[in-house]
Amino acid sequence: MPLTQSQQRFMLVDQTAIPFVINISATSLISWFAFKSESAIPLWGNPSISVDLILTAFILTAFILSFLTSFIPCLVISNGVNSGKIPSLNPNSIALHKYLGYSKLRFALTVALVAVIFFALPMIWILNLANAQAVESTSIIQFKAVWAGLLSLYASPIAGWWAWNKYSLEAPSKKDSG
Repeated sequence: MPLTQSQQRFMLVDQTAIPFVINISATSLISWFAFKSESAIPLWGNPSISVDLILTAFILTAFILSFLTSFIPCLVISNGVNSGKIPSLNPNSIALHKYLGYSKLRFALTVALVAVIFFALPMIWILNLANAQAVESTSIIQFKAVWAGLLSLYASPIAGWWAWNKYSLEAPSKKDSG
């Protein structure tokens, strides 16, 4: 069953484009504060690009999943589904429903671990193969902003999907309330 126009907007705009812009902006600011006193950041050491990539992948993804799965049902989905703006999902069409039984924390940590394994570690490997040395702090701030934006493209739609599916399963049907 294809998504309705409001469901597509929810996933593409609310759960993809907006978090992308927010994460790029927030990470730029945080990185600027963290690295403004450094002239260059090495791949290994203290501070280092490698540790920063791993921590960003894990913490940002876990934060996005914990934060958004707490607020999406309350602020976006419950208002949208209750008003009819965002139709509830058909529970029979929900893929990967076994993950809906996970607690928010377990779900967030699982997705964050996947981000470290499949995003951060390969990026470090690529930088290591490219023989990356110390990177100028301005360049690392720009790189981190894009990195965080890309991580949000991974984590935010998953958070939206998870919360939306969970809410759809828990929401009273219109037949029950009408």
